[in-house]
Amino acid sequence: RDRYMGIREVMLTVIPQALASGQYSIAAGDTLTLPLTVTEPCTIHFVFTVLSQGLDILFSATLIPQSAPGQENEHITVVAPTKAVTKQIQIQIVDPGTLVMRLDNSFSYFRSKTVAYASYSISKAVLDAEQDRVHRIQAEEQRQQRIAATTNEISQVEEQLKNQIATVQKSDSQLKSLLTELEAIEKNVAVARTNVMENEKLLEARLEQMQEIAHERQSLKDFLEQVAVDAC
Repeated sequence: RDRYMGIREVMLTVIPQALASGQYSIAAGDTLTLPLTVTEPCTIHFVFTVLSQGLDILFSATLIPQSAPGQENEHITVVAPTKAVTKQIQIQIVDPGTLVMRLDNSFSYFRSKTVAYASYSISKAVLDAEQDRVHRIQAEEQRQQRIAATTNEISQVEEQLKNQIATVQKSDSQLKSLLTELEAIEKNVAVARTNVMENEKLLEARLEQMQEIAHERQSLKDFLEQVAVDAC
């Protein structure tokens, strides 16, 4: 529950079984006895209010368990005698028997008291089945929340993956652009290298021509000098 804070509280929808109820005037010195036969484990709810203004009454409850034939019935006090003007009581019954509730006005010598009361029971089997239903509903809500949380985590991972793919694709595009630029540079370098080689060849050819011209000029010079000598 600490992890899944969104789980709602599922209310029990047990319909109680109505038992004894009514309004009774209890004379001074008298006691109203309300026996309830219980056949299965259950919770007995009993509420009473003294309608006579400013007066209280003594309430107590005794359980007489169902005993085997021939055995003496045991009386078990489940609610000790308590004076009250109004009161709500819950009594857990485990074994079959008779629950005897008493509204006691024996301590009053002069005043009668009008008391309204009601009682109902909730079977343990019905309550257990209802609690099991509530637990199953809460377990299903937890499962749905886990599924929703997992789906949300998957969506976040997918979004991160898309962003990473987009980044890689962008980097790949930039790399391709750089490679294209590099190829263009390499082509330009190759062209420049070819031009340099052709210029070197042209330069070598021009040097050879210049050397030939220089040789011819030297030969012509030597010839003219010889002609001059011969003329003298």
